[in-house]
This record gives sequence, structure tokens and C-alpha cells, in this order.
Amino acid sequence: MVHIAIAGASSGLGDSISRAVLSNPDNKLTVLTRGRQPQLTSLGANVMVVDYTSMPSLTAALSGVHTLISCVWAPGSNLAVTQSLLAACKAAGVKRYAPSEFATAGLANKSIALYAQKDDVWKLVRESGLEYTAFRLGVFMNYLSAGAPGAEQQALKLFPVVVDVKARTATIPGTGEDRVSFTAIEDVGRFVEAACQLEKWGVESTMFGETWSYKEVVKLAEEVTGETFDVKYLSREEISGRIEEKKDDVMGKFYEEVLVAIVDGLGEVKGELNELTDVKPIGVKAFLEKWWGKK
Repeated sequence: MVHIAIAGASSGLGDSISRAVLSNPDNKLTVLTRGRQPQLTSLGANVMVVDYTSMPSLTAALSGVHTLISCVWAPGSNLAVTQSLLAACKAAGVKRYAPSEFATAGLANKSIALYAQKDDVWKLVRESGLEYTAFRLGVFMNYLSAGAPGAEQQALKLFPVVVDVKARTATIPGTGEDRVSFTAIEDVGRFVEAACQLEKWGVESTMFGETWSYKEVVKLAEEVTGETFDVKYLSREEISGRIEEKKDDVMGKFYEEVLVAIVDGLGEVKGELNELTDVKPIGVKAFLEKWWGKK
């Protein structure tokens, strides 16, 4: 049995990982949360309402836990939350810790303003003495379902990213030939659960459903829908101009900075967990057919 704790299970990602952990009867799950999560309690999770600023609260909640996975990401307070979680891990005897990473290549963090604090977070993690890993997945495949009937019921808050299948349009960064890894959020949960069964973690634990260029993704979407998409391309210089225009729009700027990372070739991940686990993730075309194929 592996006793796993998840901090931040109220997020879509945290919920998906929690459900994957609970799907394996050999696991025990403790959920750290600021508010009650009845949907997870009903599935068998031990839900602990905690104060992330209170060492006694966190330490008690982590009693008996082997692996803590953080899905907490709150710009401005990430460093303080990480300090608290790491200190509580050491006090409670937790062996493994995964910080809230779940993005593309680590180098992308340097060009994304919202991720500026991650270098300091990683310094704390490396110095903690705990075994740790960075879960990396590329881009959530689920964004390709934005606008499809029933898609809003998925764990992730959806909006079109580069390809808007509903509108039959795409605004592609760069030439459209840069490789990007796509992973469905449900498969992220399954990969993370499988990683918790491994005897040893690498510094990075990468995963993907499939890796394509956005130009190829558009072709797949056209095949599935039977319609031609209106495709436009943005140069790196054009994206930089859009970043300047959105300097006071935090999320708008974040989106454009992600596009820069893709143009810089940082959207692709390797997939160590694909090789080390038995998880069979959904591919891009199958995902598109699920949401946009003829019923």
C-alpha cells in the first residue's frame, strides 16, 4: 500500500489525480484542503481541512503519508506554501514530494512571468533532503474540446488554445511545425498514480499522450470535422508585441508567453513515464473524435 497525500485537490488537476489514486484499491489517499470535498470523501478519501500557515495542522494531516503531491498554485504565495509543506513533510516523516509543476519544459518557466517564483520554489525542494520529481506533460489536450457539448463537465476550465475547433479556426505561433506534447488531464492523473508505485523517482517525470505540431493537429481536426479551418500564423515578433499590449492583463500576457515557449521549442516533453508505466494515454485524433466526431 502507498499512502499518498494531495494538496490542492479542489483544482481540476488535483481532482483528477485524486480519482486516479482512489481507483487503485492498494492506495490510501489523504487530501489536504482549505474546504471540505464531499465528492472525494464519498469515494473513500481521507479529507483533512488544513491551514497552510499552521505547522501543527499540516504535520498532523501528513501523519503516515509516504508521498505528497502538491497541486497548489497561487502566484505570490507559492514560496510560503512550499516552505510550510516541506517543513511539515520532514516533521511527519514523508519520503517523497512533488511540487506544483505540471507544465512544459523547465526552461519555459524563465520566460513566463507567472512562473517567476518557481526557481525559488525549486531551490527549497532541492535543499529539503526529500526525494522529489517534476511532473511535466506539455499542453493539456482537453483544450481541444473547448466549446463541445458537455465538455464543460471535464475537470479543467476550458478555453481554446491555438486551435478553436468549434469556430474552425487556428492562430498558430511560429511556423506551426514546432513539436508540442499533448496530454489529457485524466491521463495525467493516471500517470501520476502510476509514478507513485515506482521504487525511485527521477528528477523529472515526463508524460504525454501524443506529440504533434500544431499544423498537424489542425489537419487531424479537419479530418474529424470534415471542414477546412481558417489558419493564421503569428511570428515571434508579433507575439512579443502582443505581450507588450497585454502587460497589464495577467492571464492574457501569460497566454502569449506560453506561445513564445512553443516557438522556442519548449512545448515538447520526452515521456519517461510512458516507458516506465503501463498507462495507455488517449491520442489526439481519438480525443478529437470523442468530442467532435459525428455522433
